[in-house]
Amino acid sequence: MKNNLFNQDSIKKYTNNFILTEQKQKRLKRYIERVQNNEFKGETKGYPAFLKFLEDILDYEEDKHISFDDNVDIGSDRVEFALKDNDGKFMVIELKGQNADLDKPQNRANDKRTPVEQAFGYAQHSSKKSGLVQWILVSNYKEFRLYNYEKRLGEYISFNVEDLLNEDEFKYFMFAFSKESHVDLKAINDVVNENYIEKTQLANNFYNLFNETRLMIFKELHELHRMDKNDAISNAQTILDRFIFISFSSSRNLLPPDIARNILLDRIKSENIRDHEIWRDLNYLFIDVNEGNKDRNISEYNGGLFKEDLTDIKLKDIINDKNFFKDVYQKWNFKEFEDRLGKEINKSTLQRINPIYINLLIISYFDFSEENKEDNKHKLDIEILGHIFENSIGDIEELKEDSKGRRKKEGIFYTPDYITDYICKNTIIPYLGSSGNVNTVDELLKEFSAGREVEKLDEKLKNIKIIDPACGSGAFLNKATDILLDIHKGIFKIKKGYKTSIPMRVGKGKGRKTENVQHMDIGVYVFDALSKRREILLDNIYGVDLNSESVEITKLSLFLKVCEKGKKLPKLDNNIKCGNSLIDDSDFTDKPFKWEEEFPEIFNNGGFDIVIGNPPYGIFIDEYVMNYYSTHFPLTQYKMNLYILFIERMLQIFNNSIVHFIIPKSLLFNSYHGMLRKELLLKTEINEIFTITEKVFADAEVGGSLLLKFTLNDTPNPENNIKLRTAEKVQNVKMQSGIKENYIPQEYFLSIPNYEISFLSSSSQVLLTKLLKLKTIHDFYILKNGLNPGNIKHILISNKKETSFFKPIIWGRDITRYDINWSGQYVNYDKRITSTISIADLQSKPGMKKQNKVDLRWRTPDIFENEKIVIRKTGDSLICCYDDKNFYFDTLVHGIYLKDKNFSLKFLMAILNSYPATYFYRLLHDIKGKIFAKISLKNLGMFPLPEIGLDEQQPFIERADIMLHLNRQLQNEINGFKYWIQKEFHVEKLSKKLEKYYELSKDEFIIEMRKKKVNTKSRKNREYLEREFSESIKITNPLLQEIELTNNEIDQMVYKLYRLTDDEIKIIEDSV
Repeated sequence: MKNNLFNQDSIKKYTNNFILTEQKQKRLKRYIERVQNNEFKGETKGYPAFLKFLEDILDYEEDKHISFDDNVDIGSDRVEFALKDNDGKFMVIELKGQNADLDKPQNRANDKRTPVEQAFGYAQHSSKKSGLVQWILVSNYKEFRLYNYEKRLGEYISFNVEDLLNEDEFKYFMFAFSKESHVDLKAINDVVNENYIEKTQLANNFYNLFNETRLMIFKELHELHRMDKNDAISNAQTILDRFIFISFSSSRNLLPPDIARNILLDRIKSENIRDHEIWRDLNYLFIDVNEGNKDRNISEYNGGLFKEDLTDIKLKDIINDKNFFKDVYQKWNFKEFEDRLGKEINKSTLQRINPIYINLLIISYFDFSEENKEDNKHKLDIEILGHIFENSIGDIEELKEDSKGRRKKEGIFYTPDYITDYICKNTIIPYLGSSGNVNTVDELLKEFSAGREVEKLDEKLKNIKIIDPACGSGAFLNKATDILLDIHKGIFKIKKGYKTSIPMRVGKGKGRKTENVQHMDIGVYVFDALSKRREILLDNIYGVDLNSESVEITKLSLFLKVCEKGKKLPKLDNNIKCGNSLIDDSDFTDKPFKWEEEFPEIFNNGGFDIVIGNPPYGIFIDEYVMNYYSTHFPLTQYKMNLYILFIERMLQIFNNSIVHFIIPKSLLFNSYHGMLRKELLLKTEINEIFTITEKVFADAEVGGSLLLKFTLNDTPNPENNIKLRTAEKVQNVKMQSGIKENYIPQEYFLSIPNYEISFLSSSSQVLLTKLLKLKTIHDFYILKNGLNPGNIKHILISNKKETSFFKPIIWGRDITRYDINWSGQYVNYDKRITSTISIADLQSKPGMKKQNKVDLRWRTPDIFENEKIVIRKTGDSLICCYDDKNFYFDTLVHGIYLKDKNFSLKFLMAILNSYPATYFYRLLHDIKGKIFAKISLKNLGMFPLPEIGLDEQQPFIERADIMLHLNRQLQNEINGFKYWIQKEFHVEKLSKKLEKYYELSKDEFIIEMRKKKVNTKSRKNREYLEREFSESIKITNPLLQEIELTNNEIDQMVYKLYRLTDDEIKIIEDSV
């Protein structure tokens, strides 16, 4: 058995259920004999025996679990077997003849993939069409390998069939492949989850060690050596970057094994430590890696990472104050390494040494090698290191600003692998393709595999230019490099397989024919992946970032994949640059970035082909830069957000590029982004809009995300259709299943108010078109915002009416459909109060800077002391009520007033409170389920409204009056009963369930009261509670029933008013 797919300890506990019975032993022996007799030399000849193996050994049932010769959902390809359960297909099986090498490319004219690569291709095709196929079995009858589709091709568990007569081997085999493991108990899925958790815990634990070490180096340099803060941060990161590179390289035999650890240990063990002897030895190692040292068997790596001379830094050997680093310690636990260190260094010496060196020694114990060793709990692969680097970006910014939580403020969020993978593949591959419709490497290669077409692909591939304008840790650039390398590898296999001429089918459709096609023999039979990756980094990959540490981390993350013994690292200074991607004026930034001057050769040849990334967002922009943005970014309105500025900047500087960003979903509907949306609709071809409802970024406060892909073109296609995709869960994106998809003409959204873009089905599009032909609320009514009490709200608001200037005020939470549940609060509307307030009295909202002036916006009293509809601003539903009691309200409430005497407020209220109205609003403005959903005044004014006379409005008015009356009665009873509970039983705060007691059964009500420490064991008390509860329910239930009945009547009237068809009504009612 070979296993680098699962943690051995994790699977061991699941193997005890499996028993090698006498019957299975006999069947295994017979199968092994046939293998030894070479009976399965031909691939298809052994199919019946393999089918029996699935049934007799692994316990699958043919009719229920096994699909044979399966080409369903695979496209034109065919997979030999597939396994399925009630949820669908979960495993594809690629079977080859018993003499086939599973890792050797096949000798086919049009397919040079290995059997493993071929199987992954089948799984990918099937997952795209019918949901995830998570498992892949590849076999040549002798060897059985299990792969997980989400893992890399190099990770698998493998068994030789001849070893299965060993009971322990058999148990592990059954865990990997059996029906019990995959279908009955699904234990294998539990192990995958456990492995993910263990890997995440290791990454987090190591990052805390890594970050603590950085903080300690910074603290020593800044506080003991009096180094400038930013220089101390930069040097601390450089030292760590170098140490990680050396540890990584020595693990992979690119430097002498454990060289950094041995240098530190040799000096410490010698006890010749006084001032900075340890640092001197470590810095000599840095110099050797930069320049090379034959005596130490160290090659010259250079590449810029080791170029800067750090000789003058001189970290101390000994820190006498044991509490010096106390405030920067992080939580991490690698006791195994600490114990190991304790055996190598005596205790007294260990206690004297600067803790920085102790941490570096512990880092040196980690395994950075490529070898997939079984049960290695401390292996740090490049993927984990990528997350470490990405985490570093935010923490470095926090360190610079002396503020925790800056990551949220500055919009620095870490892009998950499945997002970088999706964006890079779905941008690079279609660009290189001839049809623009392919998005896998296999599909791309098939487009060009005929004749010398592959030369066209090769040429285009060599010249592609890819940029990430906010490259962070280099995650997108690393992924892009991986994809380009895979394509180069595929082209190499195609070229390698062709000699002089072979007959091939060429052409398309009816014009296809067989011709002898010339191909070249490239004369090289081993693909040099490292050299090709170096070429890609130098010729195709570019990045810019404002943060100099980010630039160095990006370079390091790229270097780790091209380290090669005896070769210098590529110099990436001309590719990865530090600068402000948005600003080219030195008056407004210390890092102005003039794109055409920084990349002259690229811009002289048409510019970048592809722009990818995760631009920063959700941040506060410094006031002195606001004037620059206001002047140079005319499409960005009012509340500026960096991600919006990045999009506008892309429109300014690139001409024929494909841009693919992950950004907040708010671009599609935020009223302040209307001008930018219009520009995108008019001046670009929007290729794809992919919305994800669930949070993509765990630390982000924003809700859904958007993957936006558009092509900059001098003459965009006016008939372009936007591919709209939407996923509820991130898992849908990972698995590429359960995703809704539709195509809508781009020009259609130019007819939508404020150019909002949302996912529309074909039926929704028809309904929306009908709504947009109507007049709007704004045509017949006036809409107003409320007062903004700003930073003196705590002074203006009171629970009692102290003078005649105190006016009753309502908040959004006080408004329900057809009722206002006033909280009893007043607002002091004496405008003279502002002259009595000092700066010390001001209270800014949490998260906002302290202000030095009163931030208050009075409104004319006429707005409040008037007949009106008040409607909640927050939330994703329309909730409003009629007000004739002159309530004042703040900015989280909108007021609607009569403009046209031929219209009624109550008529409008009845419509807005109907379910169809909320559905219409959500159709026009994609706000359903959003965390910070708001009903904006502008959008409310554009709500479609049929124009009818007062006589036709009368039935709506009558039912509105009924609803006002019923809801007031209901609210009076509910408030009275809740008041009785609190006063009678001394309950200070009601639970959420008691707030809605009328939805509870009698027993549930008693349980809730018991939770509030009310004595319900006493028979007298319980009977008293039950009696009062029942009396209240006798009042509320009939009212609730009548309210529901009237609501339904109004809904039906609204359907008729808007002339909806039965099919349209069904769509709306099915959405409830």
